[in-house]
Amino acid sequence: MTTFHSHDDSYDDAEPVTADAVIGAHWSVDAPTREWTMAAAEATAMLIRYLNHATLGGRSELGVVHAPDLDQLVRGLSTMASRLPQLLAQLDSLALEFSADPTLYDDRRDRPGSDTSTMLSVVLEDARAAAEALAHLPVPLLPR
Repeated sequence: MTTFHSHDDSYDDAEPVTADAVIGAHWSVDAPTREWTMAAAEATAMLIRYLNHATLGGRSELGVVHAPDLDQLVRGLSTMASRLPQLLAQLDSLALEFSADPTLYDDRRDRPGSDTSTMLSVVLEDARAAAEALAHLPVPLLPR
């Protein structure tokens, strides 16, 4: 299980915090809401941005310092990739469901909303296939 010490003073740096605890404090998988679901999508993008900065320029004191750090990072991203196909398939189903809604419209007003939703479904299906391929890449990892 991954542990970290936050730069935020609201966490006690003497006690490591697990990623599950941080996420669980804000996002309950048992009771999702619209607001928290949208925030989770934005947070995911911000976490990727954080990782981009943490790994910028190679080794650093706050990013990837040792080979086992790289291994742990790759393993975490591999787990993320293995979970993407389910999410993308579910979003694809939602896009198809919305395409049947007669009140759906496209703000550009140059096509029916159902066409836009159907196109989104095609893009999500392609993304799901790409995520499945990514999730199944053989990644040479360090022995545990």
